[in-house]
Amino acid sequence: MLGNKPWDTAAGVLIAREAGAVVVDMGGSPHAMNARAAIAANPKILADPVELIAEADRDANRSE
Repeated sequence: MLGNKPWDTAAGVLIAREAGAVVVDMGGSPHAMNARAAIAANPKILADPVELIAEADRDANRSE
């Protein structure tokens, strides 16, 4: 997350959770405040953005 600290993202994570979103890390595990990134989505579609981002991350790492 580009050097963000937990307090940089805490409010956004709280708002997303209060709105009914599930917040996870890049691997789909429950979000921890020290995670390098967060994905927030409706629980019904969470698998889609997690897989899409994981695929993009794999592609980016292959081209390096």
